[in-house]
Amino acid sequence: MQTILDVDYQDLCLSGHGDRDNLKRLFENAKSGGISAMLFAPMVCGKAIYPSRVAGTMHKPQRTHPGSWRISQLMSQFDVMPEVSRLASEFDLKLLLYFRLNDDYFPGLEEDYLDAHPEWWWQSRCGDFKLRGWPCYHYPEVRDYKLRLLKEQLQYGVDGVLFELGRSHSFYSSPHREPAFFGFNPPIAEAVRARTGDDICAFDHMKHLMLEDGIFKRIPYVYSAEYVGAAKFDRQAWHWVKGEGFETFLREAREVLGQKQVLVQGAYMPPHPVAIEEIAPATFYLDAAKLARDGVIDGVLNSSNWSKHTITPDMESFMFPYFDGVRGAGKLVGTWLNDLFSPHGGETSEFASAEQVGRYWRQHVAPTSMDFVVLHEADFIVRHPDEAGVWKVLRECVG
Repeated sequence: MQTILDVDYQDLCLSGHGDRDNLKRLFENAKSGGISAMLFAPMVCGKAIYPSRVAGTMHKPQRTHPGSWRISQLMSQFDVMPEVSRLASEFDLKLLLYFRLNDDYFPGLEEDYLDAHPEWWWQSRCGDFKLRGWPCYHYPEVRDYKLRLLKEQLQYGVDGVLFELGRSHSFYSSPHREPAFFGFNPPIAEAVRARTGDDICAFDHMKHLMLEDGIFKRIPYVYSAEYVGAAKFDRQAWHWVKGEGFETFLREAREVLGQKQVLVQGAYMPPHPVAIEEIAPATFYLDAAKLARDGVIDGVLNSSNWSKHTITPDMESFMFPYFDGVRGAGKLVGTWLNDLFSPHGGETSEFASAEQVGRYWRQHVAPTSMDFVVLHEADFIVRHPDEAGVWKVLRECVG
């Protein structure tokens, strides 16, 4: 089983572990801990953390988190991309780019080039609400920009790319939580109309929804909209059309990447429960098996807090039989362990003990047939009060 360690450089900087010495110690410990590849994100949402000629602006001092000043300070001292590339070579670790397709906005970390064209963000039925940070890949200009960014980042000598379709900070800043609220951009509407004759944007009038619970009980807060008299249309066809923008980009990216490894996270289609439940504000379908057969991707994965998963009881039944076609095409099936070091996943002030990490691995990972796993994240290890104990457990479980 290939083990990939997710390295969020912003988090390392925020916790005071982003300098050269700490990076070298991280790579050295990862190698001795049985890690086979490092997953590194050159962007923090919409900001580059390296001297980019393509990205609108580089990361700059902002107040999104305590200690954020450290990132810009370190960026003025050395370029982190050549450094991690050199360290990967020194410790014989593969280096993968973490390339998020739908993560171009968070307050203070917005993507300037795309943000100057709000019509490119996924939009609501009326067109007045945008899912800022989620670009619509049906627009050639969006794909061209992302491909130029990808080509620039590939110059650092990476071994492959993990394209992220689902994980995004942008949702945090959008008040809209209704399922399938976005994805009505003109190119998508035109494609659906051409195939089905349906007008997905038609409705009679809007009813503004009010939040009247908790602190808003006395002062109702408008948080979203309901489209009264909305036209009925083929929702399955709509979801497939939305996915075609991503598929087009992935096929174009494969041409750029050649033989480098390509992994994709967040590619679902019916009858997978995630696709059927339609719980996200932005829903789309992708046929991962077809992409695998066509040689567009080399593997798929899913991110989850597996210790408390509610859709299916374990990662094996979550991935199979839904991704049998990927494995049948000779490609990899894996998963992202979002809560290996944290009881809840994501940012945390509470850590799983080294003993709990080992128990998690034995209960949730070892019994599966996963070809690879991504461990989230390096910062949780280096901040752990028993860092040495965690590395020791990883050597025992992974190595």
